[in-house]
Amino acid sequence: MTHPLVRTVPSTRSSRAGVPSAPHPQGDVLYHALIGWYQATEATEATEAIASAAERRGR
Repeated sequence: MTHPLVRTVPSTRSSRAGVPSAPHPQGDVLYHALIGWYQATEATEATEAIASAAERRGR
């Protein structure tokens, strides 16, 4: 028997059907927001590193 707060539903995000869904749907939203923020931070840091390297080379 599954926990009453965890529903098992067919998942469109996974090849495995019946993956337990999060008890609070906003958890998915927060997760994806965190991933987006992390990727944006990484891209910004990479862009700044490229710009500073170009400045050091005199471009």
